[in-house]
Amino acid sequence: MKKITLASLFSLCAFTASAEWSGGIGYANLSDDISGQDLSFGALVGEVKYNFHDTEKVSLFAGLRYGIGIQDDSVKYYGTSIDIELDRFVAIDLRAQFDLNEEVYAFVM
Repeated sequence: MKKITLASLFSLCAFTASAEWSGGIGYANLSDDISGQDLSFGALVGEVKYNFHDTEKVSLFAGLRYGIGIQDDSVKYYGTSIDIELDRFVAIDLRAQFDLNEEVYAFVM
């Protein structure tokens, strides 16, 4: 079992080392004021992106995100407290990245 786990980790490292693929883990927060009540959700998000067009100044990416809710909230509705939970979410996106110089870029998603 240890050999299978180790081989899987090495194959994952080789997969993400490819120049066209990238990935990451982060935290996302959504907050809003609804009818005078603050509402806030937090999620742990993993992302995988593929660079399918790359020139000197412009890169185009297709990405897939998967998030798991880690921060829930509650609101009061006519005197009753309602718990609102974020279980999970999936997102697919397209991103155009414009390199302004070697250290700065702007993007539209």
